[in-house]
Amino acid sequence: MIFNSLVFLQFALLFFGLWWFVRDHPKVRYVFLIVASCLFYGYGGWWFVPLLLATATVDFYMARMIYDRPHEKKLWLTISIVSNLGVLSTFKYLGFFAQSINDALGIAGVSASLPVMHLVLPIGISFYTFQSLSYIFDVYRGVITPTPHLLHFLSIVTLFPHLVAGPIVRVRHILPQIEEMRKPSSIMVWDGLQLIVFGLFKKMVLADNLAPTVDRIYGMGTATSTEYLLATVAFSLQIYYDFSGYTDVARGLAKWLGVEFTLNFNHPYTAIGIRDFWSRWHMSLSYWIRDYVYIPLGGSRDGEWRAHRNSWIAMLASGLWHGANWTFIIWGGLHALYQSIERITDWPSKVSGTAVGRLAGCALTFALVTLGWVFFRADTTVDAFRILGAILTPSGYTGIQMDILYTFWAALLVSLAVESYNVLRRHLQWTFRTTELAYAVGAGALLVACIYLRGPGKAFIYFQF
Repeated sequence: MIFNSLVFLQFALLFFGLWWFVRDHPKVRYVFLIVASCLFYGYGGWWFVPLLLATATVDFYMARMIYDRPHEKKLWLTISIVSNLGVLSTFKYLGFFAQSINDALGIAGVSASLPVMHLVLPIGISFYTFQSLSYIFDVYRGVITPTPHLLHFLSIVTLFPHLVAGPIVRVRHILPQIEEMRKPSSIMVWDGLQLIVFGLFKKMVLADNLAPTVDRIYGMGTATSTEYLLATVAFSLQIYYDFSGYTDVARGLAKWLGVEFTLNFNHPYTAIGIRDFWSRWHMSLSYWIRDYVYIPLGGSRDGEWRAHRNSWIAMLASGLWHGANWTFIIWGGLHALYQSIERITDWPSKVSGTAVGRLAGCALTFALVTLGWVFFRADTTVDAFRILGAILTPSGYTGIQMDILYTFWAALLVSLAVESYNVLRRHLQWTFRTTELAYAVGAGALLVACIYLRGPGKAFIYFQF
């Protein structure tokens, strides 16, 4: 079930219509949240609901065992890690690793091969697996006391706004809010409405109108360098508006429940430097990798070489998290290379002293990130290197179809307007004391745009992860 569908609108109307009656009854609201979220999740495949509930239940009891039997906590932590990563690897990586081994054996001249299984990937498995793991790690470290109530934990893991595509919320942040379940204030309601309609606008009007052009050019097999360049820049915008649009809707729905999700995007294309970019892009994953991979490995505490090593491990893990394909691993490695060069040269701090330098640094960062998106979007490494080679070949720049050019410039101008509005939004609200009427008018205008200017409906890109 996707947010920009009629069936979700029906689900949301029914859910929130009943939520007002059950919210103040603790024994009922947890069951209601779990059942409703399982209905939401099960719409895409009922057979994955038991898997979700089973893995979450195992983590609940392992957390309790870690807390109740601290002398055995390494055992319970290991069971949880093996359980989570075992399920994730079986569905997401088993076929990829088997095929990679077969390819390596073939290159070595060995005829033996492993069976390659292609299992249907449960939607959102990477998101809820990382959420549960963060809970286990926090309990193990003593950062959080595990909840004694299974229903409380299940209601967080299955909570439908974040379930299938994040953000990767931390249990320690959400648990107190779920247990208190305060009534959302009028400010939260209006903020939630703004986030929901603005997120739908990003997805339906911007991302979905860019998608056909990107898909057509990347699927051509042969296109001009100009077309590949524009398609790659268009994909940079598409994936940002697609994913940040989903996050906006998720955060808005959570506000209507009286729950605050952490910010997941903070104007990433205004970053100066790749490390700054990752502090702004998919922040819930970036901080997860930082807290549970990079820092435990030693971070930057043990010398420059180890800092580079840990950065590479973290970025390669991030690439593999995104997908079972060498394109994602190369994408992660490319960002690790960017960060190593940045660490050695410290170029962001050298250019950020002036307005011109900051603008140039921002442009360079966007260019580097955009080139990396080639590997994220291409189906195979062969396609990715072919497209990247075309983009980096100046002699290959020739004419371009006018409809592609019009789509690109229209999307770019609207994107600039959207980002300018986002940057100024808080200041404008403080200055002019935005009223509920202004919120309603703005939301209505965006909804009209979603109806009449929407592109071909597509699932959110991050559903595949």
